[in-house]
Amino acid sequence: MNEVEIFFLNKAVEKAGLFLYNKSDALDFIKECRKRKIVILGVDGFKVSENCILPLIEESIDISLDPFNERSYEVLFGFLTKRDDYIFFEIVCA
Repeated sequence: MNEVEIFFLNKAVEKAGLFLYNKSDALDFIKECRKRKIVILGVDGFKVSENCILPLIEESIDISLDPFNERSYEVLFGFLTKRDDYIFFEIVCA
């Protein structure tokens, strides 16, 4: 676990071993990774209810082929800002 993941643990919802963030916290997480030059490989979207989590492939993005450049962070910001507020996100770091 990197320092950003540790810092944001208290904001995460833990479900089935995944640490999920609401859209606002996910954007803050990515901003902090950008500041610290932490590589993000992708973001996975989930619908979360009390009893289950449902992965939403159309609410996920994989940037693992070219993860470490300034444009990658902008792509992630643009992607997340267009998502609905009910979606929770897992952020996959290198």
